[in-house]
Amino acid sequence: MENVTKSAEANKTEKTTTPCIFNEELKQNAKEEVLNNYIVEQKKNGVEFLTAKELFNMEETAYPFLIEDLVPESSISGIIAQSEAGKSTFLSQLALSVVKGEDFLGLKNNAKNKRVLWIATEENAVQISVRIKKQVDNENEALNNFEFAINTEDSLELIEKACDAKDYDLIVLDCYGDLNLSDTNSVSETRKFMNQYFRIAQKNNVAIIMIHHISKVASELKLNKNSTIGSTGFSDKIRHLIGLDHADKNDKSIVDLKILKSNLISPERKKNVRKLKFENLKFELVQENANTNASTQQATESEQERKVSKIIELKGQGLTNKAISEQLLEEGFTKGISESTVKRVIRDNKSNEAQENENQR
Repeated sequence: MENVTKSAEANKTEKTTTPCIFNEELKQNAKEEVLNNYIVEQKKNGVEFLTAKELFNMEETAYPFLIEDLVPESSISGIIAQSEAGKSTFLSQLALSVVKGEDFLGLKNNAKNKRVLWIATEENAVQISVRIKKQVDNENEALNNFEFAINTEDSLELIEKACDAKDYDLIVLDCYGDLNLSDTNSVSETRKFMNQYFRIAQKNNVAIIMIHHISKVASELKLNKNSTIGSTGFSDKIRHLIGLDHADKNDKSIVDLKILKSNLISPERKKNVRKLKFENLKFELVQENANTNASTQQATESEQERKVSKIIELKGQGLTNKAISEQLLEEGFTKGISESTVKRVIRDNKSNEAQENENQR
């Protein structure tokens, strides 16, 4: 009897400790189903969940652009310029090309929907009307697809509702400084703001371009990706940044169209500079590939200009004045790299930015 009892207990123990493969599979399948359902819900909000194999098998071999080399599709980009270079005018002319289905300054237009939404914070209806009449020869049905939202209180909500109702190729934010009401000197706050629009661009396959201002100090230097007012979060987050640079300081009508930053096109295409004539609220192409030498811009900048630009960039990264001074020495700068000089440049830049922000109010 004792042996029988031990045998029964042994069998009981064996049954309770032996894993049930079937039950484990059910549990795993249930977990995967929960994940799949979650992914389906997230995809409704524009989230993408792909395998490397799916990415490898995509047809694209290069990033698609709405306007060749200028405005990437399904992404956020930016445009900056010196005073009176015509940022809004330039983008207005570009937007008109999109809705009319025409190439822009010799660059290919790949618009599918031929519809643009413009969020205006710096201009009223009369100002925009005057510009449109200068840029369009006669009334055209395509103009119905160029929509303006002026003085909107919540641009993000408006854009989301507009994109739910219609398919747009391009959304223009004029301007970034008026729409980002957080601390624009904070990298984290800036990126948080930018991420909201990046998600909209991805979810709705629409290009978003933001007009941004540069500081007074930067206006005296060669235009670069760090010329913007505020933190480096703006230029860090966007994948593509173009600039309008006064090519001739004595003739403000001549403007160089440059690609200041891009993670989306080849280095060779980034070097191309297009010389434009800005007159009567219109841009005309004067010369293509006006500068194909990668070192030309670097060579034409004086050491002083490059030094000031570098100081502003490093300060934006959070370096101390001492660390900036040491970094300048490491990069080959030989004059005016003391801590006191660094402090003065930063102080002057802040003063000019404050004045610029005051002028924008």
